[in-house]
Amino acid sequence: MGITEWVSIYGAVIGSISAFLYLRNWWYDRPHIKVKVAYALGGAGVAQPLIFISLSAVNTGKQTVTLTGAGFKLEEHQNLWFTVSPRGIPQHVFPKDLAPNNKCDVYFSLPELIDTLIEKNRGQAPRSAWFTDATDKLYKKTIDPAIFANWVKRANKTH
Repeated sequence: MGITEWVSIYGAVIGSISAFLYLRNWWYDRPHIKVKVAYALGGAGVAQPLIFISLSAVNTGKQTVTLTGAGFKLEEHQNLWFTVSPRGIPQHVFPKDLAPNNKCDVYFSLPELIDTLIEKNRGQAPRSAWFTDATDKLYKKTIDPAIFANWVKRANKTH
């Protein structure tokens, strides 16, 4: 083999390594949002504490992400979409810049959310919770229906 073949092999190896490193960096530097769903209690010291469902978005990536909304995925491609945390504690108005290793919480009053689910989703629990960003990318978490099951049953009996 002559010098031309060795240079072309060297160029191919360097080009392949560069392409691999570029794709690796792109993969790890893209936005990573982890969505969590949990119960939250409010009104400490009162006889009947307020019960909330908390949606949390945690930025585990290396870039700041601009969140533009949060909500729940219902049956038949319907969404409950919120750009303001309804009676949230604390209130988060979207858009919200979420820096790396920071978190955004949105609270929903459980009784009000159940009433909305009965009205708009025939009393069924939502399928997933989600946040969306400025590029319309959806970050979602599948919800265990058991979180809402007993509450929806109780509310259905009273309606």
